[in-house]
Amino acid sequence: MPAWGRGFVGVDPGFLAAISDGRGLSARYARLLDYLQYNNPPFNQYRLAEELGIPQPCISRVLARLRGGGARVMQDIDLNKLGLKTVFVFYEGRLLTAVPALDWATSAWWANSGTLIVYRVSPEHKGRLLDVLSEKLGEPGEVVGVRGSFIAKPSIEYYIAGAEGLDPVSAVKALEKHPPVPSRVVGFPEGEAELRYRDPRALELLSYLEHDVVEARRLFARRWGLRLYNHMIRRVSGALRGARAMFLDRGGALVFARVESSRACSEHAARILAVYPYATNLFLADDGGLIAVFMMPFVYWNSVLRWLLGLCGGPGAVRFKAHVTSLNGGLLRQYIPWRNYDKDAHRWSFDDAPRLALVRLARRGAAGAREASGLYEWSVEEYVRRLAEAMGAGYVASLLPRLPKDVRKIVEDTLAGVQGQSGGDGNP
Repeated sequence: MPAWGRGFVGVDPGFLAAISDGRGLSARYARLLDYLQYNNPPFNQYRLAEELGIPQPCISRVLARLRGGGARVMQDIDLNKLGLKTVFVFYEGRLLTAVPALDWATSAWWANSGTLIVYRVSPEHKGRLLDVLSEKLGEPGEVVGVRGSFIAKPSIEYYIAGAEGLDPVSAVKALEKHPPVPSRVVGFPEGEAELRYRDPRALELLSYLEHDVVEARRLFARRWGLRLYNHMIRRVSGALRGARAMFLDRGGALVFARVESSRACSEHAARILAVYPYATNLFLADDGGLIAVFMMPFVYWNSVLRWLLGLCGGPGAVRFKAHVTSLNGGLLRQYIPWRNYDKDAHRWSFDDAPRLALVRLARRGAAGAREASGLYEWSVEEYVRRLAEAMGAGYVASLLPRLPKDVRKIVEDTLAGVQGQSGGDGNP
């Protein structure tokens, strides 16, 4: 990493390389990504070149570098307009090795406090989901439904191209001078969950967009043609709310911060976190509380936590709980479950969920999901290796007392192998 990139803590080095011009971090390349964050597709590179004053070949090269380096631009979508509700399920003190109703799960994590599973399901199927969970795993410790959500969209030009360095603490101090962000791309959407897009191809396109705005055009056009892409992108425009260039390093801690507070406090905190660079997703819970997701080196978390606790006034204004894990330690990450849509009945179909093909599994070489009502088991060995790489072997060892005896032995053996390869205890 060149000297000009070393001061950016928790930022993906590949992302910095993608927006550099050989001499340093390019303000105009950062401005290009800000444009993608604060606007919606379709994006015509020649039009962008004219509007932003960047030669089209440079635009093409920057976007190719991002893809090549594993970075992406993730579309923010109003899930209420897709008739989907996000549901957080916490199993306190238990590290599960299986996930029920997998075809509705977006992710599953071993955290410091137990297991966290995140689902997206239509409101009418939430009860069936909870029945499956109770039958297979027992009653969860906590279930939190989400009223609305959005992705934080900090300016890359401001925080990265316009600075000599960045870390989670200095970013807090820099918040005050952050330039205004269009209100249409931040803030919790209003309205109840209602499916407004009944063409399965529209839902498919939205799934591609959420994964990567830049790649969505190529993926959809290869399957359905460019003409239909142009038609569909206009058709789904009402659900699009800007995007987020994912520039944070995946090797840090992933923190799900559960804030129990008034709705007014939650919305106030979310407006501030909307441009905080180490925040990613923000969720307004049905009870008025907030779930905020952060990515950063764990050594900074306590300092950030003290700041968060003061956002809504004095001591006791909020109750706070953090579920700490690692992005590399997650079971899976899928997007809008468009294959679960019953195109004949024009509704989400819980019974037909097995048709879903997962976008990404942390378990390499996995063939796919079992029945939606069944359990999907993942490779504990692979999970432990990834978690230890990100959080250190010492972190994984601290979880051992909560594991069933049979699983604990597998984890201990895998951990011993990880420590043997690294030649130490792996603590960060």
